[in-house]
Amino acid sequence: MISRLIMLSFILFTPLLTYAHGGHGSGIVSGFTHPIFGVDHLVAILGAGFMGYVINPSRWYIPLLAFVSLMIVGGLLGIGNEATFTIEKIIALSVFVIGILLAFDIKINLVLAIIILGIFGFFHGYAHGAEMSPTNTALKYISGYTLGTLLAGTIGMLLSRWLHSDSGKKEYLKVVGGIICGCGIMMLLP
Repeated sequence: MISRLIMLSFILFTPLLTYAHGGHGSGIVSGFTHPIFGVDHLVAILGAGFMGYVINPSRWYIPLLAFVSLMIVGGLLGIGNEATFTIEKIIALSVFVIGILLAFDIKINLVLAIIILGIFGFFHGYAHGAEMSPTNTALKYISGYTLGTLLAGTIGMLLSRWLHSDSGKKEYLKVVGGIICGCGIMMLLP
């Protein structure tokens, strides 16, 4: 009961965070801060790290690398384009889906995780590329957001591993999933 109240509280009080965006500084710094201060990206990336560990603790990095690899491709294709309403809604959907998978402890296999996170990574990358400042260089910017994404995903995995270290803490993984899902719902709303 307590975990449900905590989850509901986070779902109700996190909406204002879901639209914050980074991109501060220039070059690598700008790229690095985008996924860290862009809460829509941060929540999805942390969730990807959580998911990777839940799916396969010894190969947690594989889904994250799928996310990052296709994020780079999406970023390159997004440069000079616009992050449309549809792209933003797919990003929101990615947050929602990752949250649902964690909140309801839905088990998916490694291949499906690679496909899902790879597709979502592509759209996150496209948005990163589209939001790149014209004064930035693609190599520095993409290097920065790749490092930021790898850091956030690794932190998500470490938190997931910590929650799995004690069976009493595993219930909190569902709370984390609920928080992520709540952020996704708020981003999906018009």
